[in-house]
Amino acid sequence: MSSSSPPSNPEQLQTLLATDSNNTSHSSTLRFDKERGAPMNRACDPSPASNSDEAIKRNSVSERMKQMQFRLENVVYPMLRRIHAKQANDIRKLVLFVSGAGSMAVPWLFSQAGSSRHVLDARVPYDTQASRKLTLPMHSLAFKDIHFERVGHRVASEKVNTVLIHEMFPENSSTMVSFHQARYLAVAAYREALTLQAASSIKKQLETKCYGVGCTAAISSWKDRRGMNHAYISSWNGSTGHIQYIRMRKNLEERIGEEMLVSDYLMKNIAQAQGETYEEIDTTDVMEEMAEWSVRAYTQQERLHRFISSHSKHELSDYLFVSGGQYYGPQDLVLDKGVRILLYSGSFNPLHKGHENLARIALDVADAQLNQDQQERCPYELVFEIALKNADKDPLSEHEEVLRRINQLADYHLCLTKAPLFIQKARLFPGCSFVVGWDTIVRILDVKYYDGSRAKLIEAMVEFRQLNVQFIIAGRLDSKSSKFMTLDDVEIPEGFEKMFVGIPEDWFREDISSTEIRKRLRMEKEHQREEIVSSGAGSEEFVSSRSRNEATL
Repeated sequence: MSSSSPPSNPEQLQTLLATDSNNTSHSSTLRFDKERGAPMNRACDPSPASNSDEAIKRNSVSERMKQMQFRLENVVYPMLRRIHAKQANDIRKLVLFVSGAGSMAVPWLFSQAGSSRHVLDARVPYDTQASRKLTLPMHSLAFKDIHFERVGHRVASEKVNTVLIHEMFPENSSTMVSFHQARYLAVAAYREALTLQAASSIKKQLETKCYGVGCTAAISSWKDRRGMNHAYISSWNGSTGHIQYIRMRKNLEERIGEEMLVSDYLMKNIAQAQGETYEEIDTTDVMEEMAEWSVRAYTQQERLHRFISSHSKHELSDYLFVSGGQYYGPQDLVLDKGVRILLYSGSFNPLHKGHENLARIALDVADAQLNQDQQERCPYELVFEIALKNADKDPLSEHEEVLRRINQLADYHLCLTKAPLFIQKARLFPGCSFVVGWDTIVRILDVKYYDGSRAKLIEAMVEFRQLNVQFIIAGRLDSKSSKFMTLDDVEIPEGFEKMFVGIPEDWFREDISSTEIRKRLRMEKEHQREEIVSSGAGSEEFVSSRSRNEATL
């Protein structure tokens, strides 16, 4: 393969990596061959040269615009028209964030009829602070549960191998033009697409088809820059994506040419995200380095294993959402905006009819009472929550046991967290309503869990209110007094009464608990064991089986 051939796929890029970089021709500018829409060497340019540098520059820009128009009409626009012509269900909706360069892609996107079927939002957060405002919340999310694989790389000179630098120092993301920043922008764009499409419904978010594209670049400016002229472009659809890197030779291109080039590569990334082909331009004469990575989410088994076993400083802001046998993280769903969650927290060991009946009644109570205070009625979505870390119990760390509890809640939305305290859960899901029993609300209001300080308890109540959290409380039979206890038996700090709603006893009463069920199961197993031992048959096998079963109770 010739080093001047356009690298149109990963295999060709890998081949280019193995070629002699010294054979790469050094043209003074990027030119487009009018017959095939690809660059050509300036030495082959038949246009007459001007004696005036200014005239050369004006002619170059004018010709560049003509050449780019040819590529738009023959490559870019046909690709966009193919996307817009698809069935609505086959089109992934796009949010685009562009910083530094690539902004020409925005008018290109909207120039073709039907762009409203494709584009949700396109922004140019050009200022550093504008870009950071979008990307800072993504720092703990963008690199969770994903694999990267470099699928192509070409470098014209080994003097500066940017790709290898980033792979050796992956956390070096202080610069605004970086592998990390492009990924942050793509994930931020993807989450914005989810918010715009289905912010108020978990079900719609799980079903929606969208993607985000982020581009961050530095190109020629009005003054000389010390840094490289380069760009990172990233896409993400919740499960797969691409990251592309291009580094251009300095002092060879005017700014408009670099802007067009970055915009063209951005359109390639959009084509990949939509499953469309895209004829790549030949950039051999102006490119110092090109690379591409494929990105994919971890498998379901990997995600569950990593969530259970991992420990990080961000674990209190982490969760694993389970629905339909699939696992989703905070990078995949937007549960802190718009969605009104009815969160039922517990160990559910085991799940019984009392849990399910309470969940059903609590939904009715939420709609009947809590929505009275809302200007707009918003649907509640029930989510069971199991905290792998508990304030009063040992951590839940056995993979098989976690999987058993997940399976018994297969018909419901389930969220695994590592937040033992309710104030931590409220920070994860602001605006939620908690379903709790009388015994749980007593513990929530117990100063024991606030370092024995009533002042800290009041601080937590204030934060609950600021997070727009409410509690729905079911009565429960107190084993000590044999009395059925309700919200009326709870001392609520003054001024916070509206945050608590009780379920009337005639609406719900189930004198059953997981503890009693486990105790009953143990008694039944013990009785069976005694009968088997007394018969003198299979006692050792039964005792071994009993030990394994009790370990899960």
